[in-house]
Amino acid sequence: MAVTPRGGERGAAMASAADEIAGLKTFLAELAVTAHASAALRLADSFRGPMSPTAARVYDEALLRLARAERTEHRVQLSRRLAPVEAGPVRTVTDLAYDLDPEVAAPVLRHSVLLRDEDLVAIAQTRGQGHLGALAERREVSEPVTDVVGIRGSWPVLRQLAANRTAHLSARGLARLTVLSRGDGHITVALTKRSDMPAAAKGELRAQFKEMAVARRSSFCGEHSGVSLDAATSDAVPSSAAQGSTDPLSTEKLRAAGIRVDAIAQSRPLTCAEVSRSLARGELAESIVMVARLAEQEPDSLVQALRGLSSVKNFALLVMRSADLSWAMAERILREVGSRTDREGNRPALNVVGQREAYVGLSSQAAQRALQAVRLRTGFTILEGGRSEAG
Repeated sequence: MAVTPRGGERGAAMASAADEIAGLKTFLAELAVTAHASAALRLADSFRGPMSPTAARVYDEALLRLARAERTEHRVQLSRRLAPVEAGPVRTVTDLAYDLDPEVAAPVLRHSVLLRDEDLVAIAQTRGQGHLGALAERREVSEPVTDVVGIRGSWPVLRQLAANRTAHLSARGLARLTVLSRGDGHITVALTKRSDMPAAAKGELRAQFKEMAVARRSSFCGEHSGVSLDAATSDAVPSSAAQGSTDPLSTEKLRAAGIRVDAIAQSRPLTCAEVSRSLARGELAESIVMVARLAEQEPDSLVQALRGLSSVKNFALLVMRSADLSWAMAERILREVGSRTDREGNRPALNVVGQREAYVGLSSQAAQRALQAVRLRTGFTILEGGRSEAG
């Protein structure tokens, strides 16, 4: 029996991928002389069968470009067609999921296995109730996603989330829904059917529903109950978490901002203009994360420096200058962090007065070199006798 050499296998695989790519070129050439409206829909059908990883990437890139040029009604159809696909058009599906129109985004948000949790969290944080409703109905949706949906969702979305028995709820998320169930009979009943709800809590929920029925409130929805979603949030969250959440630059807030910044960076390069837009929207945490990313530093370290708690002199100024921020933007960040620091009773933030001259006189390249020196210095430990070793 003849044995095919390994090189022959690689050659066959490359030839197969080349054939697939050649097929794509032929298909695109045919599209050039046909109506453009259904181009993306026709190409999407290619993902119904097996495809090599190389060809899948090429087809995905072509489909993404076509999809972005389609009208909304065709993007809706495309989203429905790609929602059950299990491999291949990752970039196109992700782009559809971020679409501002919930009709476009909903099919893939509900069903596509190609979406990453990081993207789902970012979408939950930045999109409207239509997107949140689709996420609430997603099968096996994870705790980080349901935590955001539970906080931002309206009453209809919360009912969808409670009724989704495959949704993974954190202890905090389950506690929030339990508190909110006091004003909504649908949520009350849905929680009694969840496997993650403790038996004792189910008994209390059943008793609660009986009281609602006696008072003829069982059919009432939360919208008419007088129960405030905001009030229920503070009631449902443990006191320590509630206190931590008041800090606009807490580790939790920076982590959430980091997810949003990652989502932005996937679609376009991070620039100082993005920092300016975030500041204009009042997104201080997001702005600081962007600056840290541009300077290749940790956001937590930058926050500590902005609050005057860094052991490295002028570290915050070096980071912002390394990111090539204008003095106007740097001063705004310093002042905003300073005002919040004063209100929270922490140590005084950096003194802005007198910083401008030093900042303007420092080039971004010099700031980058200074940060590299800091990194090298903190990476070594001084030993007895003046020797040093890597930390």
